Amino acid sequence: MEEAVKDGKILPLVRIHSSSEKHKDAFVSIQYRDTYFWIDDRDLMSKKIFSFLMFVFTLVETGEKGTAPIVTVPTN
Repeated sequence: MEEAVKDGKILPLVRIHSSSEKHKDAFVSIQYRDTYFWIDDRDLMSKKIFSFLMFVFTLVETGEKGTAPIVTVPTN
């Protein structure tokens, strides 16, 4: 399992990549304006965390149909 802390620094739990072209090996991908954001299919920790978050969103769903939750991810 990957470490969450390395050399006294907290590492990101989910790694989000971005580019102007669609990534072919993405676990999940979304296009926003002229940029694609994705989680690499080989990044097991990011896939686990993202899947867990989506599961939690499913659990807290009230049954009323509304808009889907928006996940905001800061990128550098």
